[in-house]
Amino acid sequence: MARLTSFLKSLTTPEDRLSGAEGLMTYVYGPYDPQKHTKENWQPGPYRENKSRYLWTDAFGVVNFISLAELTGKPHYLDQADALIKNVHNILGRQRGGSSLGVGASSHQPRLLGASDDHPTKGGLRIGKVHPEEHPDGDGQYYHYITRWAFALNRMSLARNDAKYNNWAVELLKAVHPHFVYRTSGGGVPKMYWKISIDMKRPMVPSEGNLDPFDGLITVRLLQNTAAAFRGRKNKEGGVGGEGGRVEEKEDVLVKEEEDFLSMVEIKYRRYHSSDPLDLGEALWLTHWALASDSSPSKSGVTMPSSTGAGEAAQGEKVKEEAWARFIATQSIQSLDKLWRDGYFSEPAGYRLAFREFGTTLGVQVNPVAATTSTSQWKKERIDALHTFWASRVIERDMDITPVMMASSLVPGAWDKNFKFKKGEEEE
Repeated sequence: MARLTSFLKSLTTPEDRLSGAEGLMTYVYGPYDPQKHTKENWQPGPYRENKSRYLWTDAFGVVNFISLAELTGKPHYLDQADALIKNVHNILGRQRGGSSLGVGASSHQPRLLGASDDHPTKGGLRIGKVHPEEHPDGDGQYYHYITRWAFALNRMSLARNDAKYNNWAVELLKAVHPHFVYRTSGGGVPKMYWKISIDMKRPMVPSEGNLDPFDGLITVRLLQNTAAAFRGRKNKEGGVGGEGGRVEEKEDVLVKEEEDFLSMVEIKYRRYHSSDPLDLGEALWLTHWALASDSSPSKSGVTMPSSTGAGEAAQGEKVKEEAWARFIATQSIQSLDKLWRDGYFSEPAGYRLAFREFGTTLGVQVNPVAATTSTSQWKKERIDALHTFWASRVIERDMDITPVMMASSLVPGAWDKNFKFKKGEEEE
């Protein structure tokens, strides 16, 4: 603990925060020695609670490793991301390992139905919870965990300049969509289940997640645009767009899924409300992909594009603004302002959850509405205050999700649509 907090004593400069993020990731996943480790022999450490992998946290872990690789110039961070991706697919892409959840326990179980070694995501991915799915807090599949993992794979495609990872993400969303998204007997606008069984045969929680349709729309478009970019490069160069094989045509990539999410978003966005700091931060992160680059309110109300939009700005390209994104971003920052005024962020640590607040601090850092809305007080001072408050308490509750999400907040990096990938720049 003393060595960990030494990395977090000062978080005032970008260099301090980068060092802090490196220290946190090493603490959670274990050290990497470039003299003896490669992506083939380095193994990410299992989490303390479940002795295994956890999809949400590991999605953040992969994106963090990508950010660190780009910002430090240390290529071993991408090797660690690769190793973590393989480990997740070999554990959470397989059946549970009986009573033992250790890293080695699930890796020899059968893959989830539809998946294979070459297509490890075609059966979906388990959450990674300790308890079996029959337990009230048991294992299963969450859509918002699935999309976060798909995002991590998408970022890895950009970092490695390899379509393989994005193809895995496309296969993942295509596989789970008909099991999470359904229509009632009367037809109409589709709806979503919040949680389904590991085998995807039945809903475990029939209600809909607050942000799941928005999550789906943004993620689908990111994957579509990346697939199109690799296809364009393939046509230009006559290559194959990376070792992932064929780069799919736009017409092949999640079109039906995009249509479903569009219809849900149009109905749902005007009713959006939350008082949860993680949910509000996630809303800000999601909407920043669909806001105009200059975040001018006068650009709100632009019709949502069907083939472009979220994701084009991953390499600095401009996007058209979408009305739902402006609305939800404004609602979210106003709700966070109210939480601050009401004293939520001044409560004793025992009444708060650090990782939920790191969702807030990540979201407000990447979303321009937080900086330009006249009522918003989410300036650097608030973010720094929350980082400082939690720095000495970062592993009091857990030793995985909290430090990993703190690393994301300290160094948003690849979570930001305006983040530049060096391999992408080299291709231009």
